[in-house]
Amino acid sequence: MTKPAFPPLGSDERYEIETIYDRLFDGGYDLHIDYAGSGWVAMLHRVGLPGSSISARGRGTTALEAARAIWQTYQRDPALNCVRADPALQKRRSDSYFFLDNGTVMIRRGIGDSPWLVRWIPDQQAGLVWPPAGITSREADFPTDEGVAGVLRWVLRQPWAEKSVA
Repeated sequence: MTKPAFPPLGSDERYEIETIYDRLFDGGYDLHIDYAGSGWVAMLHRVGLPGSSISARGRGTTALEAARAIWQTYQRDPALNCVRADPALQKRRSDSYFFLDNGTVMIRRGIGDSPWLVRWIPDQQAGLVWPPAGITSREADFPTDEGVAGVLRWVLRQPWAEKSVA
């Protein structure tokens, strides 16, 4: 059996997974999702601890079901939801917003092993066909060594950030 595909960029499922990821990060965790033979597994890792520090696991038949399962576990378990991210770590995590003619780009720096995140939020008045989307530096080869400016230059070369689309 082949590994099922992760929900595509721009899909409602992918957006919900990214939202759960953001909430868990704010709670001091990284969310890792992988396919394990018979289903999807979502794992919580404490931010800043060694790689084998799995705090909880959730399973599902889809990646979204696994993410929802871990989110529900997080919400119900005081041992998980009483943990807060290191304030110094949260302070270093900064979102930069760039308002373009046809939408907004949000760039979030990765911290430690966490990937950088680029979010595209189209302007509804522009009537564009591109859906809202998010992509990480693990999924796309965009330059992070030049900081936010280098990522923004990469973004501006993408079809969804151009002024006119066909």
